[in-house]
Amino acid sequence: MSSPTELTSSSHLSTLTSTHPLTIIDFHATWCGPCRAIAPFYTSLSQKHSSPNRIIFTKCDVDAQPSIARTYSVTTMPTFIILHQGKEVARVKDADRSGLGREVEKWVQEVGGARKGGFTGSGQVLGGKKPAASASASGSGRPSYIRDGETRASVPLDAKLGQWAEWVVMVVVLYFVSLFSLDPWGATVSGVNTGSCCG
Repeated sequence: MSSPTELTSSSHLSTLTSTHPLTIIDFHATWCGPCRAIAPFYTSLSQKHSSPNRIIFTKCDVDAQPSIARTYSVTTMPTFIILHQGKEVARVKDADRSGLGREVEKWVQEVGGARKGGFTGSGQVLGGKKPAASASASGSGRPSYIRDGETRASVPLDAKLGQWAEWVVMVVVLYFVSLFSLDPWGATVSGVNTGSCCG
C-alpha cells in the first residue's frame, strides 16, 4: 500500500477521481497544529487501505491549492472529504480520529476495498436460500440526510421534532386566542386559514 498523494492541481484531482472509485482528500495547512497531529493516523489509513485503481488517499495544502479548497467549500482545517465516483459522500471536520476512521472503514467496505483474503461471498442459510440483501434507509447504502453540507446516517432528533414543536405552539396559541376572543369560532377559523395564530 502507499502513502497519501499530494495534489498538485484541480486537473490532477480530476484524473485521480476518474481512475479511482474512492478518493479521500485531507485538506490541511503547514501552519495547522491539529493537521500535523492527525497526519500520522491518516498516513496509516492510507497504507492500510490504498488499492491501485480503486482507493487513493490524497493531501491538499489549502495554501498551495486554494482553488480545490474553494471547490469543496473547505473552511476548517483539517477537513477530510470522501469522494465516491467523484461525488462527495462524507465529510469529517477537525482532527477527529474516530470519525475519520469510521467513515473511511465504511466507504472502503462499500466499494470493496483491498481484500486481505477470507470469505467474500453472500453466503447461504439452511434450506439453500440466500439471505436478503440489507439496504440503508435511503436504499443506496449512502447516508439518508444532509445538513449544512454534512452527511448523516439518520435524521437528527431536532429536525424530527422541529415541525411537531411548531404544531404544538400553534395549537396552544389558537386555544388561548379562541378562549379570550369575543368570537372564539371565528378567531380560530381565521387563524387556521391564514396560518397566523394571532390574526
